[in-house]
Amino acid sequence: MNNNLLYLYLICLITAMGGLMFGLDIAIISGTVPFIQSYFGWNELQLGWGVSSLLVGVIIGAFGSGVLTDKYGRKSILLIVALFLQHHVQSQLVVQKPFCS
Repeated sequence: MNNNLLYLYLICLITAMGGLMFGLDIAIISGTVPFIQSYFGWNELQLGWGVSSLLVGVIIGAFGSGVLTDKYGRKSILLIVALFLQHHVQSQLVVQKPFCS
């Protein structure tokens, strides 16, 4: 296979994985709806507003990341995202209470 066809397959694979991850996010949101509603005591309108706000945030984030990637480059944006992920993981490890008392 030539490099162009291999590159095309790689782009298709990454795009398909992105679609699967978006579907997984929607499934997770759908599974948490009853718990969110009972925890916050929301009615149906408030619940619909909250869930749709999550999905609108995902869409805005996707467009925003595209603009930033075009302006600053893919590698620098991925590095910044990796630093955010590292910070998030470290902050969650610090907050966790130990199992023993």
